[in-house]
Order: sequence, then structure tokens, then C-alpha cells
Amino acid sequence: MKIPAYAFKVRERFYSQNNILGAYQLGLPGAEVTIATPWKFKIEAIEIGNEDRAADGTLKVDNIAIKKKFILTYKILTEAQRIIIQTELDRKVSLSFKYLTFTNAVSCLSFPMELSNVNSSLPVWKNAKLELKEE
Repeated sequence: MKIPAYAFKVRERFYSQNNILGAYQLGLPGAEVTIATPWKFKIEAIEIGNEDRAADGTLKVDNIAIKKKFILTYKILTEAQRIIIQTELDRKVSLSFKYLTFTNAVSCLSFPMELSNVNSSLPVWKNAKLELKEE
């Protein structure tokens, strides 16, 4: 069964217009700013610990904690949306990340993206991926 092209456009319009406003915020604790709603939001668990080999060759694992890694993926970001996120990341301090009803202290792991329209005066960024790690 082939899905008509207009069905994808209707779905995109629905998801872009029916997102929760203010659902994603980033910034200094108590002074968070609303950032663009991601196309995809994923939470991964990161195990923090040490691994050492004993003299007899057995592996000794010391699990210290399990932290969360937040991955926000954007298909397209305007220059204004990118600047809002980048301004908060440039503070180089622990930030507060609010999503839905949760709040976490985070630091930035990476924020890679591709420039979409090089010759335009207003750049558009595509395939942006913001990775935050719980502290």
C-alpha cells in the first residue's frame, strides 16, 4: 500500500502546530528560556563506573551511578532558534533543563549541525543534534 504524499504533509503540519509550548527550556536555574521543540527527543542511560583487571585476570566492575543523556534532534533550526540555544551553552556552567514536568541539571556534550543554505543572508541549519548529560 502506497501512502500518498499529502498524508506526510498533513502529519508534519499536525506535529509542528500541536507541540506543547514551553515544554523544553534550558538555562541558568530559575532563568530558563524556552528553546525550539525538537523533532525527536530521546533519553539514554549512561553507566558511570570503573573497570579493572585483577592479577588473576578477572574483571572487577565498580558501578558508581547511572546518569541520563538527553538527545534533542532537530530537522531544521532557524538562526534565531540556534542562537537561543548556543547562548545558553556558551555560559560553560551547569544549566537547568526542563522538559514536560521534569527538571535536571545538565552540561552540554555536543551540538553539531549542518548549514543548509550557504548563499542566503538568513542561515537555516539542518540535522542539528543537541546532546546534554545529567550532572
